[in-house]
Amino acid sequence: WCISRQKAWGLPIPVFYNRAGDYLLTPTSVRAVAAVVAREGSDAWFRLSPQQFLAGYNPAADPGLKDPRAFPLADLTKGSDIFDVWLESGSSWFAAAIARQLVSDIPVDLYLEGSDQHRGWFQLSLLLALGVAGKAPYKTLLTHGYIVDEEGRTKMSKSLANVMNIVDQMNTRGADILRLWLAWQNYPEDIRCSEKLLAQAEDSYRKIRNTLRFCMGACADFDPPRHAVQAAEHSVDLWMKMQTHELIRDVRAAYDRYEFHKATRLMHEFCTVQASSIYLSAVKDRLYCEAPHSPRRRATQTVIYETLLTLVKLLAPIIPHTAEEAWEHLPHRPVAEPHSVHLARLPEVHTEMLRLAEELRPVAVDLASFSGDSLQAGPAWIWERLLDLRRAGLVKLEALRNSGVKNPLDAEAVFKVAPGQDAASRLIETYLSELEDLLGVGYARMERDAALPEGESLAVEVLDSRDRYRRCARCWKRRPDVGSDRQYPDLSARDAAVVRQLRGS
Repeated sequence: WCISRQKAWGLPIPVFYNRAGDYLLTPTSVRAVAAVVAREGSDAWFRLSPQQFLAGYNPAADPGLKDPRAFPLADLTKGSDIFDVWLESGSSWFAAAIARQLVSDIPVDLYLEGSDQHRGWFQLSLLLALGVAGKAPYKTLLTHGYIVDEEGRTKMSKSLANVMNIVDQMNTRGADILRLWLAWQNYPEDIRCSEKLLAQAEDSYRKIRNTLRFCMGACADFDPPRHAVQAAEHSVDLWMKMQTHELIRDVRAAYDRYEFHKATRLMHEFCTVQASSIYLSAVKDRLYCEAPHSPRRRATQTVIYETLLTLVKLLAPIIPHTAEEAWEHLPHRPVAEPHSVHLARLPEVHTEMLRLAEELRPVAVDLASFSGDSLQAGPAWIWERLLDLRRAGLVKLEALRNSGVKNPLDAEAVFKVAPGQDAASRLIETYLSELEDLLGVGYARMERDAALPEGESLAVEVLDSRDRYRRCARCWKRRPDVGSDRQYPDLSARDAAVVRQLRGS
């Protein structure tokens, strides 16, 4: 080691020599040196004389010394040899964990180091602990690769002058973006790093932060003890609760296995897909246009608030500064929660929500084969089918947009059900308002259609409604009931009722 590194670097062996070349190295003399090192630090070996080291040592009282007169303190010199550095680091479990009383006994929870330590620190710690204590010094090993360039070919090192300056990156992007980028990596392998990859992490961070901001804004007037409302059985709120508790289960399992890249990916995908793309987009109308205290709006706020608390707690280990900032500004934070998110416990899985989310009881192979007089299926299966309908509708909506209908609120979704398909028709009738919001169209309706292709029981069409319905001046939806209220002829029936309530009429 010293030759390859061209330096005498390591922990000195506390040995002293007399003029005859005999060595003094006994348990008692070593403990005398250790007492000085504990007080002065290991560099004391190079600063202090043998007499200073052994001032508290009495050769005559040393049972390990055959002839105390052979080692007069005034004639001793210090040795210049060092321990094998792996033997030195392999004994650190005792100095770091037990001697400092961080644990009462080995094994410690975790050893963390690079992949070059399998035959080094990890193995030597194991060998020494087995020799001294008869058991392993650690419960778990966690190893990581090295930072390499974007192509994965060259390790970043000072000698190659290809190191990215961490301080510069933190000053430019902030520590949380660097943490997010690193947490995203499958760290047992070598980790690729470049300006491009860090910029991608910055985009991902922005999506997560924007999701938190939207949720906080949506809950600005929501006080959980006073306003919480249970999610309706047939609402998209129930679907979001199921998704949230699946996230809790999966992220906590990933944390327990030290799979930070999996936990980070799950949370990013949740913010991007389940939250932003589907749920938060679907509930904007009820958040902005329903009466402030309507049960439908409050139920949505209840779910958003729970989702917000969940995300902030789960994200805290990955982006701690952002999580703490969000925690400090959390509207009506529960009094039972601590002042810092880093003192809060991770969210617990609601077993009933998880059961509903996992309960897949299919009664049909696909959307085209609904049949029978009843529909017996769990919420998870039903929502899979509804999201299939949403995907099919979005394809039709995109085609309509390409033909000139730029605003989806100017479109009408028509769910066509073949005659005799009572289960399918009841499904659509039950979830029609939710499907309208999931697609983001102005109006949705169901109609029987005997002209559907043979074997197809259900289909969705998206039509241009600009010449068919008037636009509500409040919610901007084109609906057949716009103008049905004489007092507010430019509003839909729902919006007219809300305005009347807000004005106290």
